[in-house]
This record gives sequence, structure tokens and C-alpha cells, in this order.
Amino acid sequence: MKSLILLFTIFTSLNVWSQIHVGAVSTSTGGSGRGAVQSGDAGFINPATLVHLKGRSFYTAYQPGKTALSLSENTKDTIWASSLGYYRDQISDRTQIQDVRLAVAEFAQQKWSLGIAPHYYQLETSERRFAQPDVDVGMSFTPTPNMGIGIVGYNLMDDNKEIAQGYRPEATSAIGINYIYRSFLRARLDVQSQKGHKWSEPTFGGGIESYATRWIVVRVGYLSDRDLKQEMASGGIGFDMPRFRLNYGVVAQAQEFRDPRHVVDLSIPF
Repeated sequence: MKSLILLFTIFTSLNVWSQIHVGAVSTSTGGSGRGAVQSGDAGFINPATLVHLKGRSFYTAYQPGKTALSLSENTKDTIWASSLGYYRDQISDRTQIQDVRLAVAEFAQQKWSLGIAPHYYQLETSERRFAQPDVDVGMSFTPTPNMGIGIVGYNLMDDNKEIAQGYRPEATSAIGINYIYRSFLRARLDVQSQKGHKWSEPTFGGGIESYATRWIVVRVGYLSDRDLKQEMASGGIGFDMPRFRLNYGVVAQAQEFRDPRHVVDLSIPF
């Protein structure tokens, strides 16, 4: 426990920001997932969890104006579990964001793993292009086979002050817990700091997912974003097939379910 507190203190003292891409599974469970193990967006959310994936996998995600791709591998032929990811957000006809990253992870001890994700963030406008090399760091602790804890620091390098505030990566850090009950029910809870590592009013997000049938997973979640002063409800469905995994997630303002955001992603092991 002392080691966990020490690592969390180190991460929250660094200059970090929240992840740039959240897939359909995490979206449908209130934006949570730092302590979970899932293919596809692990390299974006918590690179340390890559050690728990097996084999090779191709991942793609889509939501209006946004696209993410990744290739991950963790086989006996690899030195480290790794993932190569790409994200693109077409904000308008004149403005877009791109991010390219390479995430690697390895066990520090039997139940502890560490991951690092150097990435290259780029903002392109009609006038000029801005770039910022950066790095994310994550830790994963699995005290039991049915429980996982994740701690992540995003954007450890200094910000490029030339990037406008609205597009500049924000400094945050997060911790997440994942619990599996009898293989059919999974619960998640994540806590994320405000911008600039302020923990006076952190954001809470969580949800549950359960197998409705052998191949179908149903998910619901809730997000209390203290920074944006919004309460968000989320949900989704997944098809966990032998040859692929297809997931859908939606999140919207909770009171009237306004301004919904939809995400669809696909993982194909090979």
C-alpha cells in the first residue's frame, strides 16, 4: 500500500493531462477504464495494462469527426508488450488534431506493471501548424485475478505555450479500479483530477458491464464532470465474438440526455 501511495504521489506531482482517446467500452461506463484490461485503446488510456493482453490485435474506433487506430502485440516473440496508435480529430474544415504514439509495457514485479507511451501531438490550422512531443506513464497493480488498479499520468513534458488554450493538452492525473464478480459482472470506478492537478473537485466516472448472453455485453455508466459542471449518463452494448469484438457506446447530459456522443469500435485479434 505504501508503494501504491508513493507512485500516485509521484504521478500527481508531474505535469500531466487526460488521455486523448476513449473507446466505446470506456465511454459506455462513464469514461472509466484505467484499472481495466481491454484491447484497442489500452495504449491511450493506460499503457501499463498492455502486459495483460495476449497475442496481436488490430483496433479502430469512430465517432463523428474523430478516428482512432492501433496495433498491439504481446507474444513470446516480443521483448515488451507494445502498441502503435494514431488519433485524428477533424474539429472543423480549418482545424484538426493528430496524435501518434508508441506504447510499451513490462512487469516490474509479479503483480505490478509499468507502461510508457511517447507520443507526438499536432494541431493544424489554416494559418500554421503546432507540434508538441510528449509522454504518458501508467502503472497497473493486480492484487487478485479479479481486481485491477491503475494510476496514470498524461503529458509529462512541458506544454507548448504557442498552442491556444482551448486546444492545448491539459494537465491531469487519474486512478481507476476494476473489479470482476464471478466472471459475468464487472464494475469500474475512476477518479480524475481537475486541470492543473487540482483535487478539490475531482471528476468521478464509473459503470458496470454484464454478459446478457455468452456473446453480448450490456454496459451502463455515469460521469460527474466537476470541471465542466456536468452530469453525464452513458450506456452501450458489445458483441464479444470469437473472431472480433464490436462495441458501441453513447454518453450525454444526464438530465435530459441532450447532446449525445456516439462511439463505435472494432477489435480483431490475429
